[in-house]
Amino acid sequence: LKAVRVLDEELGVPPLPETTELNDAILEDDIPPAPSAGRRVTVAPERPLPSVESPVIPLVGRESDLAVLRAAAGPGAVLAIEGEAGIGKTRLLEELAHHVQGLVVVPAYQGESGLAYGLIHEAIDVALRTGDDERLAAVSPEALGQAALLFPDLAPGSKPPLDTDPTAARTRLFDGVSRTLAALCDGGALVIDDVHWADEASIELLSYLIRRLDRLGMTLVVTWRTEEFPPGNALRRVVSAAQRQGDGVLVKLDRLDAVAVGDLAAAVLGVEVDPAVVDAVFAETEGLPFFVIEYLTSIRDGRPESVDVPDILESRLAGLSDIARQVASAAAVIGRSFDAESLRSVCGRSDDEVVTALEELLKNGVVREPGGGATGYDFSHELLRRHVLGSTSLARRRLLHQRTATVLAGRHRRDPGAMAAQIGFHFESAGNDHEAADQYAMAAGRAATLYANHEALDLYRRSLALGHRDPAALHIAIGDLESLAGAYGSAVSSYQTALAVRGPSPQIERKLAQVYSYLGAWEVAEAHILEAQRQLAPGAADQMTVAVEHALIAHRSGDDDRAAQLAGAALEAADATADPGNRARVNNLLGILRRSEDPEGALAHLTTARRLAAETDDPRLLAGILNNLALAYLADGEVEKGIGAAEEALGVYQRTGDRHREAAVHNNLADLLHAAGRGEEAMAHLKEAVAIFADVGTEPGAFEPAVWKLAEL
Repeated sequence: LKAVRVLDEELGVPPLPETTELNDAILEDDIPPAPSAGRRVTVAPERPLPSVESPVIPLVGRESDLAVLRAAAGPGAVLAIEGEAGIGKTRLLEELAHHVQGLVVVPAYQGESGLAYGLIHEAIDVALRTGDDERLAAVSPEALGQAALLFPDLAPGSKPPLDTDPTAARTRLFDGVSRTLAALCDGGALVIDDVHWADEASIELLSYLIRRLDRLGMTLVVTWRTEEFPPGNALRRVVSAAQRQGDGVLVKLDRLDAVAVGDLAAAVLGVEVDPAVVDAVFAETEGLPFFVIEYLTSIRDGRPESVDVPDILESRLAGLSDIARQVASAAAVIGRSFDAESLRSVCGRSDDEVVTALEELLKNGVVREPGGGATGYDFSHELLRRHVLGSTSLARRRLLHQRTATVLAGRHRRDPGAMAAQIGFHFESAGNDHEAADQYAMAAGRAATLYANHEALDLYRRSLALGHRDPAALHIAIGDLESLAGAYGSAVSSYQTALAVRGPSPQIERKLAQVYSYLGAWEVAEAHILEAQRQLAPGAADQMTVAVEHALIAHRSGDDDRAAQLAGAALEAADATADPGNRARVNNLLGILRRSEDPEGALAHLTTARRLAAETDDPRLLAGILNNLALAYLADGEVEKGIGAAEEALGVYQRTGDRHREAAVHNNLADLLHAAGRGEEAMAHLKEAVAIFADVGTEPGAFEPAVWKLAEL
């Protein structure tokens, strides 16, 4: 009875027949002899499990598609395969692997779209596990350091310095990761199945990679589902552009016709098939390869013939033992490529049971071993995984999700944020909302540091919905990201919510003042900045920053006399402090105020501000000063110096996702380039500025005149 209770509480399953028989034998004093100690199998990463070869069904009806892909394959090419679920995209990839060297197959997985750069992290991990680490010797330390932001094991302890070069730091990240992947693929192809499940940040990086495949000397192969990859997707657009330039192909897979179904029937059944049977199979399955094969397999194995999706999927599992079904449930919950050790930890079975179950699952075609020399296992089809997951009881699913979260957390102690989104998903699925909220917040913070702002916003909101213990902090973080994106109406709402939750806060008052200043609501902005000053204790570290921001609000509202008075008081206080950030802010303010009347004095203040800001770790402060310095150079006639400063500032704002300031710098750069006689470049920046300005404000489509007036930062 105790064993039954433990199985129910710990595993959520009834005892197996073998367990019941052993219990009866004990009661009857008829215990069978213990198994030989030599039969125990230890699951260890260095000892791969024995593989069970399943019959390979020949590629039918895709010969021309394969020929197109083979002809286009080569360094610099992007090959895309599109089609509905069950159409045979993965099968075509398997065949392509026989003809393209160096394939590193990296499947994308449903449920990981919130994991910023999750797909890229997986690609590097797979490539490292399947190849020679010496390939990384060809990658520069700078590029490896950038890639280590996503995969710390590439360069332990490295921390790339903040930079403000003309190329945005986000581009540096993309470039470093791209060079690292190219080295790991060693001139071969990187293949990603089901890319429609990739996170947005990974899609952006892949889009960057595609434009540089020729220079990197690699091939990229991707598959996606038509119904889950909208026409406006960034990756689809980039692939289409590569097609037009002759550097890519897109193969759209259609359902099989009756002739192809007949050929497939002969291959599966091993005999010539009556045309009437072929017609019936074609009519029932409508030529969808997955259903055709499952239907024919049912005929071959003497199982009931059905084209009902659950029945077809269940027929694949019908002959499995109870242990194999339980192990399959654990694998389905893991939800991605899994290894035997993780599977054992999650399912709670012994090493022997896991090995035996995996062999059974391989033999029955439920799971498969990946190609390309990668380790681990995966389901033979996502539809099958979903069916196994759906047929597992809720209680058991929750138990398995909790165990999966625990296993992942234990494996990523050195870099807890790396898999925090995935760990959070499993905790949430287990009903452990508090742990899930903590993990999502951690993942959001990591995503924000990598400038994956879309993912960060989504994760912060998920954390809030699950009852995070510090909701005010999350509302502030959300407001910051909304402000960066120019969604000022939403940002105000987030900050006000944070204020209501936390109570009086000079930090939040400052943020509200800044947003209202951008919108031209000067009186409201000043009310908030005065409230921030009132709440700060005398001598507080933020007093200087708030004083400078107060003067800027006065300047932007057109009251330069009061702005100068406030700036003078701030300068006196700044001279008494050694804080380079505050001194930089005051000098930046004085440079702004003196630009029109005293260009030389403005340049002196801004040059000092630039030097002081370089001593801080605040790239946005430095970028604002660089932008203002560019305007001062323009007023002084030093146009080329102004262009250089503006380009540096633009790089920072592009990296950090600060849309409003990015637009302002584009606008200022257009003026500088126009003054330099570079009209075409000026027009390109002006168009970019207009597009971004039109996209920021209180609500989508709203027109806020003050938004368009931002120039000095």
